[in-house]
Amino acid sequence: MKEVEVTCAAFIPPIAVDWIWNGNLAAGKLTVMAGAPGTGKTLIALACAAIVSNGGLGGLIWPDGTYSPAGNVLIWSCEDGVEDSIIPRLIAANANLSRVHVIGATLENGRRRSFSFEKDLPHLEEKSRQIGKVKLVIIDSIARVVGGDSHKNSDVRRALEPLIQFAENHGCAILGITHLTKQSKGKAPLDRVAGSFAFSAVARVVLLTAKVSSGQLEDGSHCSVLVRAKSNLGSDHGGFLYETHSATVMAEHHPIETAAVLWKESLDGTAREILDWAEGGDSEPASGAVGQAYTFLVNQLANGPLPAKEVENAAASVGISAASLKRAKKAAGVSSRKTATYTLWELPSTLPSTIPALVPARYDRSGNAHPFPNQQFNIAAMAQGMALPFAAFGRTVPNDPVGRVEHLDQVGPLGPTPPKQVTKAMNMEFPAIPHHLTGILTPEAHQSWYLEGIDICRQRFRMALHQNASAENDDQEDVFDVARAVVDRVIDDLFYPDMQNYNALVGYYRAIFEDALNNAPGTNH
Repeated sequence: MKEVEVTCAAFIPPIAVDWIWNGNLAAGKLTVMAGAPGTGKTLIALACAAIVSNGGLGGLIWPDGTYSPAGNVLIWSCEDGVEDSIIPRLIAANANLSRVHVIGATLENGRRRSFSFEKDLPHLEEKSRQIGKVKLVIIDSIARVVGGDSHKNSDVRRALEPLIQFAENHGCAILGITHLTKQSKGKAPLDRVAGSFAFSAVARVVLLTAKVSSGQLEDGSHCSVLVRAKSNLGSDHGGFLYETHSATVMAEHHPIETAAVLWKESLDGTAREILDWAEGGDSEPASGAVGQAYTFLVNQLANGPLPAKEVENAAASVGISAASLKRAKKAAGVSSRKTATYTLWELPSTLPSTIPALVPARYDRSGNAHPFPNQQFNIAAMAQGMALPFAAFGRTVPNDPVGRVEHLDQVGPLGPTPPKQVTKAMNMEFPAIPHHLTGILTPEAHQSWYLEGIDICRQRFRMALHQNASAENDDQEDVFDVARAVVDRVIDDLFYPDMQNYNALVGYYRAIFEDALNNAPGTNH
């Protein structure tokens, strides 16, 4: 006899995320870190190992100033030699080597063979229980976990599932290292991760590293950036500037030249903004944290030069970080001129680009600015304490019809106007506002969010179905999974983790958006 277990949500207690490194490494979760060769991905991973193995002792803390719980670390690497690369780097990072364990070969019937995640994970589980208190597992490279094709979604998901179960069983974070695709500069951050998109989809956090182009830093130093390109558990904004420097460790009275990470300042903005700046893209980000700092700086200096300290203090008072201000200063071409008493900042005679418009706008996670659709409604929404909706596609008719996908095998060519055989005009009926949201969600806000969200969902769903239908049979995703992935992306565009009532709103809209996609008439699941 078989029975499906179903539990009422009222009897399931909520559990907070157990962070090893707040926002980046979570117990029981997978974090993927991707970067180009030479950006120090492995050095960052080993710096993480050093911090976890010390648990805050010796001044080893995370670059954001927080402390790590102390624990053991497991490392598996197919990229570097253990004795001549990994161990010297751990020593240079001041790791507590008694808490770091390197996964080596597997002994089978008296013979040694290479460790295989596909075959040997149960034996690693037993070894981890013997070691105890494992807090971090580093895998370099995560693509080698996949026994099949690392470019196939189904193979990647199948390989990562037992690994995530391992993390949940032991309460440890898994940090998987991989590469970026070649010639991916300028693309959306998640699209740059090498291999199947399933690596980014399964991971709860995705980190990217990139070198800072020469001339982007005023002091001429050679640095790189670490940015958070995705997080299903918190904010996906921000990053860190870091530098790799040479280090020398001793082994039996012989010096070994190695390297270590030196963390510098924190960075504001979306992953795309930071990467665009680092890789020498447009000098003036038009939106986001740096765009706002740019607008602030241009207005401050519009009437003439001012002391740098005065401008910096004014920026700090309105929440603009020193890092954003520094990047905005470079973007605006502001010059520094020393006098006998202080340093003056001055605008150039001609700005290098157009000043961003000073209109109410919301910035999405790709750094795009969206005007609010209705100023009168904005004021009403502010009184409710709600984050404001935005019109991502410049809708002119509030209630224009939204198309539905009728049949998977009828998905036709893509374009701004879907073909008739794929869509069907429908009269929009808005789902009722649930009782627990009536005090915080106005009907106008609900209508605006629902219209924009469902419209974007439909458009992206059509594109995703088209791509899915063109894939090989073994690599096609279940339509429910396609819908879920589409809705997750749209939710990321509409809502921010730091907004009021975020969890309640996201849970509600995710449910109704998924229901709308999965219950399209004639769609075969």
